[in-house]
Amino acid sequence: EGPNSFQPTPAICQTIHELGLDDELVLADGSLPRFVYYKGNGAGEKIANLHALPTNLPGDLLDFNLLTWPGKIRAGLGAVGFIAPPPEGVEESVQDFV
Repeated sequence: EGPNSFQPTPAICQTIHELGLDDELVLADGSLPRFVYYKGNGAGEKIANLHALPTNLPGDLLDFNLLTWPGKIRAGLGAVGFIAPPPEGVEESVQDFV
C-alpha cells in the first residue's frame, strides 16, 4: 500500500473543490520519478516489483520491462510525434487504445 496519484486535470480539481476536499489534497513534486508496483514474475521482494516509469522517451523504453516490444514501439513512435495524440476534448477508451 502507499500513495496513489492522478493527473490533476481541471475537471478533477473542480470536483475536489466542489466536494470540499481542497485541504486534504497533497500534491507531489512533479520532477520526482513515478513508480508502478507490478506483482508479476519479480524476485519476490517488494522492492523488486517497483518499476520506474520511463522519463527520457523514447530512450528509457528499451529498459522498461512492463511493456511488450510492440507496446514499446508504439510508445516510442508516439513520443517522437509519429502517432498523433487523441483530439482535444475526446476521451480515448481502453478498447480504442488497445
